[in-house]
Amino acid sequence: MKYIDKYSRHKEAQDINVRFLKDCYNDEIRHLIPRPDNDREAFDVFKKPEYADGERRWKRLLYEEQEGRCCYCMRRLSEEKGAVNYEHVIPCSLKGERGQEEYAYYAEHAPALRDFVEMADVFAEREFVSVDDLDRLEKMPHTIALANLLAACNGIRELRSDDKSLKKEEEEKERSSIYKHGCYFNNYRSDDRILPVMLMDVEAVYTPNGYLVFPEFMVDNEEPSFYDKPYDDPLQKIVDRMDGLNHKTLQEIRSIWYHVSRTSYRPEDIQTLYKLSDKLERSHKLIQLLKEAYGRKGSEEPPDETLKYTLIPTPKGETKDFYLETLLAYDWFYDYYSSQIGR
Repeated sequence: MKYIDKYSRHKEAQDINVRFLKDCYNDEIRHLIPRPDNDREAFDVFKKPEYADGERRWKRLLYEEQEGRCCYCMRRLSEEKGAVNYEHVIPCSLKGERGQEEYAYYAEHAPALRDFVEMADVFAEREFVSVDDLDRLEKMPHTIALANLLAACNGIRELRSDDKSLKKEEEEKERSSIYKHGCYFNNYRSDDRILPVMLMDVEAVYTPNGYLVFPEFMVDNEEPSFYDKPYDDPLQKIVDRMDGLNHKTLQEIRSIWYHVSRTSYRPEDIQTLYKLSDKLERSHKLIQLLKEAYGRKGSEEPPDETLKYTLIPTPKGETKDFYLETLLAYDWFYDYYSSQIGR
């Protein structure tokens, strides 16, 4: 996770939002149709291709704002249809008194939400004398405001549970988590609060063992999962729940990149090995790479949990490429850990 700057591309975001609102403007009633506080209908129309897809549309803008990475886990976002989910920081369905309370919370913590967003039911009370009035807006309704939207990977990120070391019941539990959970947090949290750290200029720290912590919010001299109130629950909804950002798979992947960053190897080298046609040669070279990364000598093997990334062929000559593909999708962490050398 890293800070997403909603200010640098604000003019483009504003232009996209205003164009949409102008298309919704009805001269006779001097209001918008659909109403922006009709949360699902407004956002469903905003997701239509003429607003969302292609160059100079909002999906591309979010992709570039986030440098092609998931707003939560930093996985490389796929540009394939259906591989990315778009979610609201301030939940889309909020309105009324509770909506105002939640807006105050999010606006206090994330300046871009304070500066560029207002609740849709408040916005819907406005009357616009002409369509040109929309050009003078400073804040957009939260249901369609691009400052309130994030791009997240679709959650199919846990490793497949075909590791023979897993017991059957553990395997079933892991397998179900692949398709039911992940970085699409709107499904998980409903209207519950999260701390909008991705829009806050605070330091997210990844430890050598792959653990994510936010030192600014931690209780002094406590374990990494202990956060000071009032940050404990809103942060743990993202970070420390069972399938959150400190899930064992993500820790494992980040730790591998930490160790690789301490060698002369780069992600491109691993990508080159991945493309080798000789499966045995490929596996051997990946094992040698991990041995160097983890300081293993002679006949010592790299840690057991890393071997699934070396694409060791089965007796039938098959390999589970999913593991290494997943590792490569998180190559952002190589740059992160490399940047920490000498600090």
